[in-house]
Amino acid sequence: DADAESDVDEDLQETVERSEVVPLNWEPFNTTNPHSSDEHKNTWCLYANCLNSPLCQPCNRRHLIILSTARSGSTTLLRMLNALPNTRLSGENHNQLHYISLLTSNLETNRPRILKHPTDKTTGPFTHNAIPKGTMACMAQQMTHALNPPPLAVQQDGSIAMEDYDRGLILGFKTVRLHSGTWGAQKAAEFLMEHYPCARIVINHRSNVTHQYQSYQRTFHGTKGERKLRSDGDGDGDGDDDENEEEEEEEDEDEHTDEDNTKDNENEENDKCNKNDNDQDTGPSIERLECANEFQNELHTHLGEKMSKLIDMDEWSQDVEVLNDVVEWLGYENCAFESIVHENNKGYATDNVTQLSVGDDCFYPLI
Repeated sequence: DADAESDVDEDLQETVERSEVVPLNWEPFNTTNPHSSDEHKNTWCLYANCLNSPLCQPCNRRHLIILSTARSGSTTLLRMLNALPNTRLSGENHNQLHYISLLTSNLETNRPRILKHPTDKTTGPFTHNAIPKGTMACMAQQMTHALNPPPLAVQQDGSIAMEDYDRGLILGFKTVRLHSGTWGAQKAAEFLMEHYPCARIVINHRSNVTHQYQSYQRTFHGTKGERKLRSDGDGDGDGDDDENEEEEEEEDEDEHTDEDNTKDNENEENDKCNKNDNDQDTGPSIERLECANEFQNELHTHLGEKMSKLIDMDEWSQDVEVLNDVVEWLGYENCAFESIVHENNKGYATDNVTQLSVGDDCFYPLI
C-alpha cells in the first residue's frame, strides 16, 4: 500500500544519503595510508603502519623530526630545514616527547591495562569502553602541535581558521634530549613508529666527541652550563640529576614478562649512560657523549632507512651536499642548499651573514 511504499522510499533515501558520506567498503578500523601513491615512490611515509579508527587517523599529519645530540649543529639543522617549503619546525621543548611517552606507558603497564581491553568494560572501578589501538597517537601529536602553533599574527587574525592554515603543512621539532629519557633506543623507536607513523626523522650526531666535549667546556663551563641548558635548550640534555626512586612491584614471577625484562635491561643500559658522570664541575664526560651517539645509531637501526636518516655533523658541516642528500631523501624536488649557516657560533650567536636558500623552484610534489 501507499504507507508501505513511503517507508521503503524513506529507508532507501537514508541509505543513499549515508553512502554519500561513508563509502560502502568503509571499515571502522583499518590501516589505509592517506599519503601512499603509485606515481611517486618517495611519498612522505609510504612505509607507515596507520592504525586508523573513528577516534584517530594518526597518519593524516606529516611530521619532520630532528633528533640530535647537543653541540652538534642541531640549531643549524633546524634553521636550514625550516627553509623548505610547507614546513614549520619548532625548537627545543625540554624532552617533551619522552614525557608524552610516559602518559601512554602509564596506561599500558599499570594493571589493569586499560589500553589493551578489546571490548567495552561496563562495570567496576575501571569502567571504560574499548579504546582503539593507535588512539593515543592523536593525543601525542596534538601536544607537540600545541608547542608549534602558527605565528602570533596569524592567531590574532579572526579571518583565518587555524586548521585551514596548517592544512598541508609538514610540522615538527628538534630535540637534543631524547637519549636522556628512561628508555632505550628500541623503546623510543617503537613509540615514534606508533605515535608518529607518518614522520621522517633526521638523526644527527657528532662523531668527534672530543671536539664535542671541548665545545661543552667553552659554552657551558660545567655546572653553570648544565643549568643554562635547561633554560636555553641546546646543551647535553641531561635533565634533572635527582636519582629516580625505586618502586617495588608486588607481582608474581610468572607475570614478569619478556617485555618487562627487555625494558629493565634497556633502562639499566640507559642509566649507565646518563648516571655515570657525577662530577658537576666538568659537565658530561666523553664516555657519556659516546653513549648518546650509540643511542642515536641504535635508534636509526630500529627505525630503518625509510623512516630515518643518520647524519654526522663532522661531515655535513664541511660538505653541504650531505644536507642536500637529506632534502632529496625527504622527497623535495629542485631543492639545493648552496651553503651551511652557522647557528650558535661561539655559544648562542645567530648567523646573520650567510644567505640561506633552497632555490626558487624548490617544491614537494605531494603537498
